[in-house]
Amino acid sequence: MIVRLLFTLFFGGLAATAVLQAQPCSDGSAPELVTLNMAGRQSIDGIDDGDNQTGVLTFSQAGDIVAVEFANYNFNTVGGSFCIEALLLVENSALEGVVFTPSLQNDVGPCTDLPFDEFIDLVAEDLVFPTNASGTVLWQLFEDFDDNPNAADATYTSGMVTLYRCPTGQTLLPVTLLAFTAEAKEKDIQLDWATSNEVDNEGFAVERSTDGTEWRQVGWVTGAGEQEAEQTYSFMDQSVMPGATYFYRLKQMDYDQTFTYSEVVQAQLQQALVDGVFMGQVFPNPAPSAQAANLEIFLENPTQVDIVITNFAGQQLRSQRMNLSAGAQKLELNTIDLPTGLYLASFNLAGKAIHRKFEVQR
Repeated sequence: MIVRLLFTLFFGGLAATAVLQAQPCSDGSAPELVTLNMAGRQSIDGIDDGDNQTGVLTFSQAGDIVAVEFANYNFNTVGGSFCIEALLLVENSALEGVVFTPSLQNDVGPCTDLPFDEFIDLVAEDLVFPTNASGTVLWQLFEDFDDNPNAADATYTSGMVTLYRCPTGQTLLPVTLLAFTAEAKEKDIQLDWATSNEVDNEGFAVERSTDGTEWRQVGWVTGAGEQEAEQTYSFMDQSVMPGATYFYRLKQMDYDQTFTYSEVVQAQLQQALVDGVFMGQVFPNPAPSAQAANLEIFLENPTQVDIVITNFAGQQLRSQRMNLSAGAQKLELNTIDLPTGLYLASFNLAGKAIHRKFEVQR
């Protein structure tokens, strides 16, 4: 006996998810779409009854069903039939699939949320299932409560149901990135980007590299979540040095922690050195008390630096001395286990003092 691995997903009458339309799969390929025309079809008996209407949808090749789109979905129930008697099953031959059910809010009596349009991201619902090896899936219309045996309890007056197939293991990209630029300002590098068709978008980790190979996160920008309209974002990187070329990419994160990377952009700060020194900002800021904070510095000549960390009451808490070589380098500040609060790091080098404020959080 084969156990049917089905999940029931209620839809209709809920907050609609933005339609992805022509969103690419996560490998960059276009999803393949196959559509079932619902007009004139009927739900007759319980699941797998011989009177039920069934069929096969065929893709060009095997893959994963990652999304389903309902357009102008409408049906009439007969007499006092339950709304949830109009059920659509989509599955493979291994009996893996999904039952799509109108809103639980209308489980008894006439349906009131019809017609409707809705896009369902099966990845977000953890309901992705594979096609058969031949690229086919099976569909069946049935009813949950057979109060009128061998007769239709629901008749579909209109509706198109479109399945989205991506290559095995791939998903639909949740965000369309319309533009991504990096521009050097007087002291900082500004990143700007625009998106559309956001689905389950938690946000963007901003990652930076000086060689295009090793990356680290330098910021986070929260996303719009669910939004079809164009959205614009920006991030200012204040910890950069003149003369160095910086590469940037966005790591777009979904709420389920799946992610995709953007293209890489680059910029170079042309600011002149002041007395042979350029010093960036402390990062991360706020700094976790369990790890050291850092700072990037560029020196025209080798020098010795004395670093003093004080609180805003003027109390000296930490001090350290370093011998620095010429060029760009990263300083590790002695901030581990400092209490939560605001601090001032003072750097005495080459006969001058430079100050940087930062915060520590436990």
